[in-house]
Amino acid sequence: MTDTQSNSPLSPMSRCYAWPLTVDSGASLCLHVSTKHEEFTVQLFRCGATIQQVPGVDRAYKGLDMPLGPPDAGWGWPEYAVPLGDHLEDGIYVAVPVPVEDGTPTAVSPVDASILTRRDACLFVLARAPRGRHGEQMLYKLPTATYTAYNQLGGVSLYAGAHWTQDWSGQGYVASLQRPGNGGVGGKVMEGDAPDTYARSSRRQVFAHWDYPFVAWLESQGYSPSYCTDFDLDKDETLLDGVSLLVSAGHDEYWSATMRRRVLEFVDRGGNVAFFTGDTACFEIEVASSGDRLLCAKMAGGGLQGTTLHPGALWHVNDPGNWLTLASAAWGGGWWDGRRAIEGYQPVVRRHWAFDGVEFPEIGITGGTETPIIGYETDGVLLERDGHNSPRMQAPARGAAGDRVLLAAAKLSSGWVAGYGQANAAIMLRTARSGGMVFTCGTTDWPLGLASDEHVRRITDNVVARLAQPSLLIRGPIHPPDEEIGEGDVVGEGQFVEWYVDGSQVAARGFRDFEWSVVGGEEAPRGAALSTRAGAAGGWLTVTARSRDQDGVEYFGSKTVEVVSREQYLQRRIARTLHAMANPDEQGGALVDQKAPEAELASRVIPIRLQWVKRHAAILSDLMADLESMWEKSGRMADASLREDER
Repeated sequence: MTDTQSNSPLSPMSRCYAWPLTVDSGASLCLHVSTKHEEFTVQLFRCGATIQQVPGVDRAYKGLDMPLGPPDAGWGWPEYAVPLGDHLEDGIYVAVPVPVEDGTPTAVSPVDASILTRRDACLFVLARAPRGRHGEQMLYKLPTATYTAYNQLGGVSLYAGAHWTQDWSGQGYVASLQRPGNGGVGGKVMEGDAPDTYARSSRRQVFAHWDYPFVAWLESQGYSPSYCTDFDLDKDETLLDGVSLLVSAGHDEYWSATMRRRVLEFVDRGGNVAFFTGDTACFEIEVASSGDRLLCAKMAGGGLQGTTLHPGALWHVNDPGNWLTLASAAWGGGWWDGRRAIEGYQPVVRRHWAFDGVEFPEIGITGGTETPIIGYETDGVLLERDGHNSPRMQAPARGAAGDRVLLAAAKLSSGWVAGYGQANAAIMLRTARSGGMVFTCGTTDWPLGLASDEHVRRITDNVVARLAQPSLLIRGPIHPPDEEIGEGDVVGEGQFVEWYVDGSQVAARGFRDFEWSVVGGEEAPRGAALSTRAGAAGGWLTVTARSRDQDGVEYFGSKTVEVVSREQYLQRRIARTLHAMANPDEQGGALVDQKAPEAELASRVIPIRLQWVKRHAAILSDLMADLESMWEKSGRMADASLREDER
């Protein structure tokens, strides 16, 4: 819906914004209103499974007509303290100032989702309840920084009209936070941002488009999340205390360094995150300490006060490992105007709890031709180019990203504006060393598929239901002595490995009974521990565990590892052994040292490390004999033989 297509007049008689956007326990709503009405009152609507009008404000206010404010500072409109009764439950609300005539307020009609597109309304969050008991709480984060970035009310967005200010160190785009539209309702989507061909009832970059469909689905399924904004996450270091799952949906493009750090630390403490988003954390922002502006230093170079701290402000440049989001726009794509090519997710790990109850169609999971979920922007990963039937993530560099798994991917065809390499949309899962998990679907339009595609609904429910439970820390896979491959979480075909629930967590939480589940191998559970034997090569081994603590709270943990062939297993162990022999620990010094004479190395290292070298040489000999025997049977040994001139 365009800015002129709403049930408000073309020139609205009123506009408003809430600041702060989040109202905490005992506080009133601080509503800033400019109106041509001499007298007005405020009507309130809660945005849950449906839009519901709630008992509003039993008082009238004197109106004051104000011009639009400055583009790069708070607007300073008249502030009205609106009391919120104790009867109001936590959630997302819309406030609408309505005229009072002869003592009677004008009714807002209809009471449905069209309220979210009114130009005389604003959004706020009511957050009174504690976040959770022993981490039983889901927290849904609204991408309010992204709403602000695209809001051009007053003439400036983070895409149009760069402003320089004396109190920032470098040049960049500056946008006011204290103006209509700061919560995704009541603003003006920037000029040039194309309407969504597939969902014309609202513009992109507003609450109505992606977030409300997801919020409505969550609450209709019986989930009871708490809500917060980007600005809450940026300023409140205790926001994630007691939370088990942080959820984001749609287009969550703008993140501050503080927001990002807090979420990464949350995962490192065992928290879970679900990104049902695309183009996630693309740009870095800074929120002014005064709370009235945000800056995005999209332009490298000098400003009034010097150079920018992060030239370009692209998170996938500043953090190419993508530790927050797993995938990134660097390997994704965009299709902004008109109807786009319909792409489908194809499974990489077909048998996984995220896909319980899901049968992938031959064309993949698309969302349907009228609500294609892949687009309008996607996040992807670097894919291998070796002709696999299904997409496959390129192996990470040594020591990096061994805890993330590509669950499914959709390769983008011609017509997409692509990132690097083979552009794609990636469904990813990471299990951190803490047991915390991060899920990402890799596309902005995932929430729009909740109404049209049963596969989208099932995957969403699978992920939310499990990650809403506090994380159970599974340690493993534990390889037998001298059989650790050492590069990422992989196991060999038919190999026995061990797993166990962290003993400190068992003691602290009082776990007693454990429910283990294994997909892709045989299992032998024994209380808090588990022994598995991996299945065939080319598959995946997924281990999950559940238990209840002394308070009856259910915990969930999961790890997925790749199963490699016996040949790959032997080759990796040979490479690991060679590396260990060339780089022993500090006790004996390095066997390879470009600065030391060979005689000095021999006299210094060999006497100390002789037994160590002999043991590793024996291991290496056995591994090479096994590999040679395998290659002789397959005929590959002849291919691996040296030519006459190489002997």
